[in-house]
Amino acid sequence: MNARDADETAPVPALRQTILIVDDTPQNLTLLGELLLPLYRVRAANSGARGMIVKAAPLHDIGKVGVPDATLLKPGRLTSAEFEIMKLHPSIGANAIDKAMCQALAAADDDAAALASGAFAFMEVAREISLNRHEKWDGSGYPAGLAGDAIPVSARLMALADVFDALLTRRVYKAPLTLEQTTRIIRDGRGTHFDPEVVDAFLACREQFSEIAARYVDPEPGPEPAR
Repeated sequence: MNARDADETAPVPALRQTILIVDDTPQNLTLLGELLLPLYRVRAANSGARGMIVKAAPLHDIGKVGVPDATLLKPGRLTSAEFEIMKLHPSIGANAIDKAMCQALAAADDDAAALASGAFAFMEVAREISLNRHEKWDGSGYPAGLAGDAIPVSARLMALADVFDALLTRRVYKAPLTLEQTTRIIRDGRGTHFDPEVVDAFLACREQFSEIAARYVDPEPGPEPAR
């Protein structure tokens, strides 16, 4: 990591460690970052923005630290009341990142604050993703019901990458789906859940997604060995 990278990610370690404790594994966080790269390449986003969102990927679910374990780790379907609690986590995450930025700025002298501009730009992207990645293209998402281009591009990309990860990997509440099943669900969400252009980008680089996921997805458990 070079000096600039260190500056840009300086506020991250404690927040990243928190989300590891709450929900994801390091493998899942790395998978999300890798999945975002081909989407950005197909969409021809500038390299600076691409690097920023990949670095921000580990903080996408930081707000789940504020969700009770009984709801977060429930193996079955959430009740309506539990889902309302779960829907608070984007705002909790955005507030946590705001607090981290304020604390870092308060602790820095003027020279350090000036040098850390990249770090704060990075944290703004992380906040943008945390707050908006559950918004849907048709306006039916949460927390604000944003629709279409009102949803930040970073959040639109993360929404698809995160759903791909969630469907294809084992979770406490579900078995993993196949690549074909996952692709069908994402394709069916084109123009409703997902930005149509992001779905088209995914379909254009699906083989890359498959190759990346194969390095992280847990295999189905086999039969127990004979005793």
